[in-house]
Amino acid sequence: MLRRAVLLTLGSALASACTPVPKPDPNAPPLGIPPDAPPPSKIRRLLVWLPPPAATDVYAGVTHGAQSVLFNNAVFVEALKRALQPYGVEVAVGIGSGFELDRRDEQRALMDQFNPTHRLEVDVVNVMSSRYAHIAEMRWQLFDAKDKKPVRFKSFAATGNDAKLRADVDYAVKHLEAQGFL
Repeated sequence: MLRRAVLLTLGSALASACTPVPKPDPNAPPLGIPPDAPPPSKIRRLLVWLPPPAATDVYAGVTHGAQSVLFNNAVFVEALKRALQPYGVEVAVGIGSGFELDRRDEQRALMDQFNPTHRLEVDVVNVMSSRYAHIAEMRWQLFDAKDKKPVRFKSFAATGNDAKLRADVDYAVKHLEAQGFL
């Protein structure tokens, strides 16, 4: 009886670990658009609000002591500035404390000083880790500077691959341009 329970548990664990990840829908829009989003306005000054770096640090194991950074704030900002430079967009960067209840309180000083036309908030939605892979589910939302509702949003996976992160930034900027923001 005990052996059967162990085998059933082990079998179900193996089966769930081998479940294929669903492929993204090729017909899905490249950027999410809320139903009540206002028409696009040109981005001239962008405040980028990032999660604290510790939010995407994953420790591979106590015995190994290895650490993996899934989302690199510096790489993201460098790629975003490079992609927006041809459009003349000024970029200011702030990093959340991770303890904010209303991040606008933390953003207020930078908002007053920089006076952005838009803000881009990057959030960690979920971090998943296993023995073989680590992934952070991320989401960015673009807001008109003073509004509470996003005008565009995009979810993406961060795996510690800086080249993929740069490609995700280029993809988003290309679609922001196509939708009239740049």
